[in-house]
Amino acid sequence: MPKKKPSQLPIKFFMTAGVTEHFSQCAPLGIIWQFKELWKKYPIDMYVFESVEKGKVQISITGYNINTDEDVKKTVVGEFDIKADTFPKLWLKIDNYGEYLVATLLFPDEY
Repeated sequence: MPKKKPSQLPIKFFMTAGVTEHFSQCAPLGIIWQFKELWKKYPIDMYVFESVEKGKVQISITGYNINTDEDVKKTVVGEFDIKADTFPKLWLKIDNYGEYLVATLLFPDEY
């Protein structure tokens, strides 16, 4: 049986205490949904979510391709509308633990 690509491993999602305190549960779930929509096309270890204008959040990738270890320069891969005027910058960091991946939602100053 061929070995799975790292991007095909199960993903366990976590949030830091800071993210948990700042958001209601529905805001991070929206981020996770956006991530899952992009993951198959962009298996990159870092996603950045940040406000670009009132009511809009931009999604960028940066870091490395989890399947090939190739470096990836910051690239905008999507955006979505939010009801709030502003949105704090959030990172979704993906780490490979062998049998599964861990996706941690955190603020940049928590890294």
